[in-house]
Amino acid sequence: MATDLGHSLWFVPPPGGVRAQLDRIITDLAKKYSAPAFVPHMTLAPDISFSQVSSEKIVDFTSSLGEQIPSFPLTFKTIDGAPGSLYQCLYLKCELTPELLKAVNLARTALNRDLTNPAFKPHISICYKEALPEHTKKEIISELGNSLIGLSFMARGIQIWTNGEPINNWRQIGPEIPLHV
Repeated sequence: MATDLGHSLWFVPPPGGVRAQLDRIITDLAKKYSAPAFVPHMTLAPDISFSQVSSEKIVDFTSSLGEQIPSFPLTFKTIDGAPGSLYQCLYLKCELTPELLKAVNLARTALNRDLTNPAFKPHISICYKEALPEHTKKEIISELGNSLIGLSFMARGIQIWTNGEPINNWRQIGPEIPLHV
């Protein structure tokens, strides 16, 4: 059954380089473990519903937000997995820099959300699978080794995406909104 959770704002790696590596890993894991494939991203603001912000104003809201956030690097620190979590089955934990925290706080303030609850845990998921055994996660983490640790990309824009299930129905809304240069 399809569910609509609204929209989310994402930082997506630019084409090539890190994005190509993540695309390949996500696609390979999706095929191997019968999991959905998805665009690699860090969620800036999840679950923006139509009741909070009208669909026409989401682009305006995001453009205004983008004007307040300068481009900044996102760097991968570790690979980890959360037990029993669909959306954080396997992920790359990212460094929480002052620039990233500022961007998150700006988005939360603009959406009238609490700045600290839930705590922001910067990550980019590489596998969505609720029932992946812990030993399998450990094997994948071991196989990937340190190949992604320390890699980074510049967050240069914000993308607006639909949410809900099934995941393969997620769609980007409009073009990427550039960050302030």
